[in-house]
Amino acid sequence: MTDTIQIPEFLVRANWSPERVAQHAAAWDDILKTTMPAAVVKPSTAPSKRRRTAAYRDELAGVILASVADGADTFGKIRKRVGDRYDDAELRIGIRAAKKWTRRAQRTGTRAKPSLSHYYARIESQGRRYIYVRKGA
Repeated sequence: MTDTIQIPEFLVRANWSPERVAQHAAAWDDILKTTMPAAVVKPSTAPSKRRRTAAYRDELAGVILASVADGADTFGKIRKRVGDRYDDAELRIGIRAAKKWTRRAQRTGTRAKPSLSHYYARIESQGRRYIYVRKGA
């Protein structure tokens, strides 16, 4: 197991002739002089699609619940409130998820001794309007 590896003679730099050293240095100079052109990357114009997982649906439901609680009670007002972050299909997914009871937290207590109180909230539809319903603490 103590066999040593035999290094080929042409790889041992101590044995190189002065001509070989000059060839090696010239080759590296040529490589370093050539520069690669910068790649031009065009920004994508298509909106990036996010996978519609359960976690994403719950995130959308939280956004919808917060918007309806703040007074955006129609689909158009919710769309205006969230801006360009979500498209209409994603908002409908969030509304569908927000119609189920969701556990939420509210900061209570004082600044010196803060605490959280948990409650359940959902939205109900009455015609074209959504109403924020809260149950619990």
